[in-house]
Amino acid sequence: MAERTAYHLKISGMYCVQCEQRIAKALQRIKGVHNINVIYKKAKADFECDNSVPYDIIVKVIEDEGYKVAGLADSSFPIKGLISLAAIIVLYVLLQYTGLLNKLAPSQLAQSGMGYGTLFLIGAVTSVHCIAMCGGISLFQSIPDAKGRKSSFSRPILYNLGRVVSYTAIGAVLGTAGYVIGGGAAVSVPLTIKGLIKIIAGVMLLIMGLRLVGAFSWLQSFSLPMPKKLLQTFGRASAKVKAPFIVGLLNGIMPCGPLQAMWLIALASGSPIKGGLSMFLFAVGTLPLMLGFGSLVAALGKKFAHAVQSVGAIIVVVMGLALLTQGGVLSGVLPTALVSAGSEKDTAVNIGGVQIVESELTPGKYPEITVQAGVPVCWNIHAEKSCINGCNYMIVCQNLGLEYEFHEGNNIIEFTPESEGIISYSCWMGMIYGKIHVTE
Repeated sequence: MAERTAYHLKISGMYCVQCEQRIAKALQRIKGVHNINVIYKKAKADFECDNSVPYDIIVKVIEDEGYKVAGLADSSFPIKGLISLAAIIVLYVLLQYTGLLNKLAPSQLAQSGMGYGTLFLIGAVTSVHCIAMCGGISLFQSIPDAKGRKSSFSRPILYNLGRVVSYTAIGAVLGTAGYVIGGGAAVSVPLTIKGLIKIIAGVMLLIMGLRLVGAFSWLQSFSLPMPKKLLQTFGRASAKVKAPFIVGLLNGIMPCGPLQAMWLIALASGSPIKGGLSMFLFAVGTLPLMLGFGSLVAALGKKFAHAVQSVGAIIVVVMGLALLTQGGVLSGVLPTALVSAGSEKDTAVNIGGVQIVESELTPGKYPEITVQAGVPVCWNIHAEKSCINGCNYMIVCQNLGLEYEFHEGNNIIEFTPESEGIISYSCWMGMIYGKIHVTE
């Protein structure tokens, strides 16, 4: 019997049972490797190897499958993880401070009565916003493995195909619902529910991205409480039906402003055929930019797989944090006072027992005002047509029970603040924030 050496390798890039299976099968192909046990939750592979098998061969076989051998498993300080975490924090702060997502919001959302050609164009314009909002999910599905397989281009294609199928099916269902309820009156989804959906989506992106970073092995323990055999079966099945396509299908229920506008269009159509066709054309309009984005990531990955994977993972995490922030604001879990950058305050003037405040609406941020408690407020927000877009056109404030949709010209909002403090409000998507400072 040949002499053997026991190996305990630390491997980054594993995030599911299917990863275990790929690495285990790769190691089984090496003559002289025995007793293989790959554990993705611990980000390591344990096995015994005949001394005649070069270590470099083992590393090459694993990395050819798209994973990175970080060395022998130990409890060393996670330098890579800390660097990645610092990059995530910096990018997230910049994203919040610059309001980049808000600036990419389309100037017009889909509206009832639009022709099919117009809906296609709305989808094309909206795709810039899709990159910003759903780019993290698209990126996660498009990042190729380290081997840079030719089939990498199939991932963004399948993902976007899933989106088109999902959008069309949802449009048909909503059109049918509109037909049943008669006339397709718009159904309002409570802000709390919208917020919770975004929070769930943000948590999922956050965990996926941090797993992809590969520096926080303890995160691998976060998984569905399901039997390992069942997960293995699911992994094999998802490999056959192509996971990116499934993720694309789920993308149809993302709480995105332009998409929610399309939901209402489909509902108002009062016809499954019209509803499905409306959302199909909208989805096709988003394809050029979304598909090009995913294909670019796949192409770069052939030469820069590890770099693209690391950068992509960080962006996925940042997008997850952005969704968490938006969901937290909409649901009332996270006060906007913690996330808004602040702006110049407009102070109320008391005229005849009513506080008069004059403000201007801008595309990327909301005004902040200072008022007194216990005195009625008449807040006039002047809005130029060019300053109203698909994100900032409606403000919501749970504390005041307020939902207001802006129109061109003067917009009068009336309320009476009851006590001293800060009242937070945001846009209907939770992306733009503002404060009402209440003094005694």
